[in-house]
Amino acid sequence: MHQALVISIVGPDRPGIVSKLAEVVANHEADWLESHMANLAGQFAGIVQVEVPAESHDALVTALETIGDDSLVITITDARIDGQSDGAADVSPSTKAPGKTLSLELTGLDHPGIVRDIGRVLAELDISVDELETERSSGSMSGEMLFIAKATLALPDGVSIDAVDDALQRVSAGLMVDVVLEDA
Repeated sequence: MHQALVISIVGPDRPGIVSKLAEVVANHEADWLESHMANLAGQFAGIVQVEVPAESHDALVTALETIGDDSLVITITDARIDGQSDGAADVSPSTKAPGKTLSLELTGLDHPGIVRDIGRVLAELDISVDELETERSSGSMSGEMLFIAKATLALPDGVSIDAVDDALQRVSAGLMVDVVLEDA
């Protein structure tokens, strides 16, 4: 039996964080399944999903907790997939809910509230955001700051791509952003 853990790490960026984390995971016979990591304003931010043999679970959690210090905060969560409540998880690729997957690209002049307003529309349609990457960059012609977002969305059964597109187009006009929505 295996268990899934989701590990998040935040702290001042420095060399060796990923190496140390990977060493602890491997030393406990855990499998590194998926991760997203970035340097945000000089801070390392990462999230990792691992699968660990049940008999190594507690030792891995203890070892991960020792990596943290006053400047590096580690949070460890037992993943609960398919309604399992005991921490045991089937982490096979088939655990995703049925429905369509869409990719969303959004570009516009940067201003507060873009993610909030788009997020509200998606929540109203019961759409889950599987992945979201955002950045700001200088516009090539004007030099003004642009906000760019790329997301992977999971649509529930019964929600059409056209319904999502219509809802996003309505809100994007007020935000002055361009939205491109495609089958993923």
